[in-house]
Amino acid sequence: MELSIVVIAFGDSKEIAISTLQSMPEKCKVARIIDSPADITGLKEEDKAILSTSNVLVVLRSDKESVRNITVLMPQMIWLHSCFAGLDSILCSEIVDN
Repeated sequence: MELSIVVIAFGDSKEIAISTLQSMPEKCKVARIIDSPADITGLKEEDKAILSTSNVLVVLRSDKESVRNITVLMPQMIWLHSCFAGLDSILCSEIVDN
C-alpha cells in the first residue's frame, strides 16, 4: 500500500518536517506540506484533489481549526500522526467521524 502524506507544520516546524521526511521508505510520498493557516484557506483545486486522495495526516504544529479544515478534505485518511503527546488539543468530530 502506498502512503500519501499531508503534513501540517506551522512556524519553524516546516524545516524539521522536510529533513525528517526525506528518509521515508519508497512507498511513502509527501503529497503536501501546509505551513500556515493561509495555505489552507488559499488551497487551489489541484491541491484539494491531492488532499482528497491522501491517506496520512502528520501534525507537527497546528491549531484545532486547521486540522479540522484539512481533515474534511481528506476522506481517504486512514492514519493521523501527532508529534506531541495526545490528541486532545486537535481532536474534533471530523477526525472521529473519519
